[in-house]
Amino acid sequence: AEAKKKAGIDLAFFGPDNRAGAKLAGDALGKALGKGGKVVILEGNPEADNAKERKLGFDDAVKEHGLDLLDSKTAHWETEEANTLMTNFMTQYPDIQGVMAANDSMALGVVKAIDAAGKSGQIKVVGFDNIPAVGPLLKEGKMLATVEQYGAQMAALGIDYGLRELAGEKFSGWVKTDIKLVTA
Repeated sequence: AEAKKKAGIDLAFFGPDNRAGAKLAGDALGKALGKGGKVVILEGNPEADNAKERKLGFDDAVKEHGLDLLDSKTAHWETEEANTLMTNFMTQYPDIQGVMAANDSMALGVVKAIDAAGKSGQIKVVGFDNIPAVGPLLKEGKMLATVEQYGAQMAALGIDYGLRELAGEKFSGWVKTDIKLVTA
């Protein structure tokens, strides 16, 4: 965004409201755990805008639902790093009740760590992206929720608006794409 601004380029951004999406997932966790629920957050890459927005959305849900945020660290969107981080979190905070993972790849690592600790289904996990691998985990109760961000819709809109821009129409700002909470 800053580079576009400096170059004097005004192009539209097509994508989801990551903060609102993370808040949806966080709200689901907050409702499931209730006030005082003990949670941790696994963040994406600290420099990435979508990671920052998702962290803010999770923080919003923590505040709104009165959750007890035990810790928040990055796992850089990575499954294995999330597995290691969650294993460490469970050692450091044995009373964790819920996890907010900023993407589903990290949620997969979290679930793997929970399973390895013999706590399957005891710690609620929410993610973001609705990748195919989380469908069975939602049905099995190993994940509480994820957020669908309709990647195909983003791509189609970007192409459609790009063609319209080439034809002379002008677009700027943020064209928000749909998001939806997905549960079992």
